[in-house]
Amino acid sequence: MNTKQLKIYNILTKLGLTRTRVQLFMCFVFIMILILWIAGWLTYHTTLPIIERNTVRIVENSAAQTQKHVEALFGETNTISLQFTMDSRVQDILEQASQNAEIGISDKLNVRPIIIKYTAFSQNIHSIDIYSEKGSLYPVESLALQARIGSTAYNQLKQSAGEAIWLGADPLDSNYLLSVRRIRLQHNGQFAGYLVVRTFNTVLTQVRTEQSSEELLLLFDQQDRLVYTSMEPISSIEMEELKGKETVLIRNRSYKPVIKSSNMTGWSLVILTPMDQITAAIHALKKSLLWSGLVTGVLLIILSLILSSKMIQSLYSIRKIMHKARNGKPMINDKIYFNKEVNELNQSYNKMAADIDQLIHTVYEKEIYRSQSELKALHAQIHPHFLYNTLEVVNWMLREKGQDDSADVIVDLSQLFRYSIKAPEWVALKDEVDHVRSYLRIMQLRIKRLEFNLIQDPEVSECIIPKLILQPIIENAIKYGIEPMRKQCILTIIIEKQNAELKEDAEPEELLVIKIHDNGKGINEDKLAQIRSSLYDTNINLFNGESGIGLTNVHHRLQSLYGHRYGLEINSKADEGTCVSIVIPLNKFK
Repeated sequence: MNTKQLKIYNILTKLGLTRTRVQLFMCFVFIMILILWIAGWLTYHTTLPIIERNTVRIVENSAAQTQKHVEALFGETNTISLQFTMDSRVQDILEQASQNAEIGISDKLNVRPIIIKYTAFSQNIHSIDIYSEKGSLYPVESLALQARIGSTAYNQLKQSAGEAIWLGADPLDSNYLLSVRRIRLQHNGQFAGYLVVRTFNTVLTQVRTEQSSEELLLLFDQQDRLVYTSMEPISSIEMEELKGKETVLIRNRSYKPVIKSSNMTGWSLVILTPMDQITAAIHALKKSLLWSGLVTGVLLIILSLILSSKMIQSLYSIRKIMHKARNGKPMINDKIYFNKEVNELNQSYNKMAADIDQLIHTVYEKEIYRSQSELKALHAQIHPHFLYNTLEVVNWMLREKGQDDSADVIVDLSQLFRYSIKAPEWVALKDEVDHVRSYLRIMQLRIKRLEFNLIQDPEVSECIIPKLILQPIIENAIKYGIEPMRKQCILTIIIEKQNAELKEDAEPEELLVIKIHDNGKGINEDKLAQIRSSLYDTNINLFNGESGIGLTNVHHRLQSLYGHRYGLEINSKADEGTCVSIVIPLNKFK
């Protein structure tokens, strides 16, 4: 070793760099930093184009979804307007008008219920106007159609074949959109009138709520006139400013425009997405790579120093605890080691020790639970039999004394207990009805003014239903409807079979409908709305004893068994009485 090399060696020795452990540490740190830098560089340049493509694709997909939603809203209006034109009453009045018959004001006003019916199908439709070739049918007094929609739109309508045409904003009020179509008579195919549908402009706010709060939504009609904008300060923007542009500058902020044309309306939907929102993922990637590299580098340096000195010591510590477990109960090692493999080994040992301890406790608790269950089962067998035998003795004692009415009450009470305790969870409808009849006979002893009627379709007596779904409703009717009244009260139970109203393409479904009607106190509108709301409240406490909880409990039970289409329906008027209907499928569990 020459003098120069000796000087270098002395310097490295003073710095502690001649030790093998330190040299390995330095090599390890250097290699890891190099790997981190290469991995970060490759990750960034590989991920960047993917993020850019995905971001653009997301914006395109968002615009496509928004376009579909807009077309769905307009399609709903088109469907309702088409159904309206095919209504036989509309066809009749237009046929009269086409035959030059005199259409009186009363005949025109008869159209109003038809319009109310069809506008109720959609919250988006404000009004529907009908015109014959000669003039307005409804409203009775209105502008001529050409003056109402404009000459250009009128000529376009005259050349159409009956399809819906969306004209844009209403000339009379820009807060509404107009849709028109010609009405064809079904029996001869001739055009006999026109339909003008007025739609709320706010229908587009439903689309807006699904967009990002940073995005802007604009809608242009066929003449590139702005129909709707989600941001009023840019309401004067022109369509030509957006076509063919990669970005547009609005209020000192850059946006990427995506334009989608509708085949249904011929309108154009424009989604403006902020460019800083699009590039946010790229900036986030840069920051995350930088910070993760720094944090990882620091942690690697610290962990490299600690792990080299702690690894062997950690293994000896775990082995010592394991040896102690040979002579008794395994002990949990709460220490945390800064080595993944050693820590996993320690965690596996701790899990094994915990499982053994849990197994010991489980076996012990099962023995105690088994003993308690056997004792409870014995009590459950003794108590009902004692109750039934006691009631039977009381029954015969009363009959020997000639008190048959009281004996009948005891029989009803015995049947009531026996049904509640012994009957299975699913029972025949006739058994449930017999149970309710026994309950009502007992209640008549307490409430002398109570009468009840049972009207049942014999065909449904064998239908299988859940046990005890009628009694809670009847108890509710007596407690809150009949008891507060001083007049003679009648409780009527009607059990019948009905056909469900389904869509045309669905198979018919038979329903079991049980109506429980009383002529008692009734329920005011506010309280009725509160009770109806509680039926759909999944967070309500079903055991707090408040009014309406019995109804809610039965409703939730029926929905859990049959589905959300079924359950209870409640109708009531103050001082007139209440009707609670149970609606379930007839053959679901038959």
